[in-house]
Amino acid sequence: MKDANGDWDFYKRKRHSRSYMYIGWMFDLLNKPYLPPVAMSSLTNLSAGTAALNLPTPDDGYISAQFGATIDELLRRVLMDALPSSTAGITLLEIVGADLDVAPGLGNGGGETIYRLKEGNERFLITDVNNPQTSAMAQSSLFTMMDLFGNGGGIAQFNHVPGGCNVLYMDGHVDWVPYVAPAPGQDNSVSMDLGATQPVLPSLAGVIGIFVGGM
Repeated sequence: MKDANGDWDFYKRKRHSRSYMYIGWMFDLLNKPYLPPVAMSSLTNLSAGTAALNLPTPDDGYISAQFGATIDELLRRVLMDALPSSTAGITLLEIVGADLDVAPGLGNGGGETIYRLKEGNERFLITDVNNPQTSAMAQSSLFTMMDLFGNGGGIAQFNHVPGGCNVLYMDGHVDWVPYVAPAPGQDNSVSMDLGATQPVLPSLAGVIGIFVGGM
């Protein structure tokens, strides 16, 4: 928090306000064995989108399939709809307030839509409509906000190195979720999330560091 002359400067950089992350969409399939992490190089809009937004280009690592598909579609819409528009600010607000279309199987509940995080949308995660308890269970498993964390170049964003994150869920409770690093030899592989608990996953840490660290 000091400048080059050794004087205190509390306003030069805004790192003091970057303790937590809020994404705004629902994620329920971040760590499923049948949806292993995918290579970032397979996401066609990630490199182009980060470059257009003046963010660091991601390394060729791996990312959770559902989260990666969401970020890729979000950046595609920014590149195709917002940046060329004469009303880019309005278009950006429309994009971040909308549901996002992804490939079948990667959406909420295994569908093809990532829904905004809001009361009532948890019904799209319910598979047994005859069980009245499933709605409450869905809210208790949907994270809304959490401590920042990162790995690689984004390790400086990790609030509780190397412990984990406080995670706020949709029903209002908070859990401490430990960060489980990849097993030896499994970093940047489809097995990097084994033993970890969503949303505190190694496959998310890299891309979160990109967006937060570059701002």
